[in-house]
Amino acid sequence: MTDTISSNYDPKLTHNEVGATISHLGIKKANTRPWQLFLLGLLAGIYISFGSHFFLVAMEQGMGRIVAGACFSVGLVLVVQVQSSSLVIS
Repeated sequence: MTDTISSNYDPKLTHNEVGATISHLGIKKANTRPWQLFLLGLLAGIYISFGSHFFLVAMEQGMGRIVAGACFSVGLVLVVQVQSSSLVIS
């Protein structure tokens, strides 16, 4: 096994390689600096507030609850896509 572990998904990994990959990712997340965690949490809150603002604008314009719900999910998608694997909320 090599010293560098790829974070790419490979369905052919052995049980030992899967364990090593998960351990490596856990250690990487545990060593995240406090200012980085603060910044990621702040950005997650900003993204959710964008989604709720879009929700309120859609409801005010009379677009309906379905469209407003889809607008709110924009904030959730931003949190998941932009912050990907380093979510503070996980």
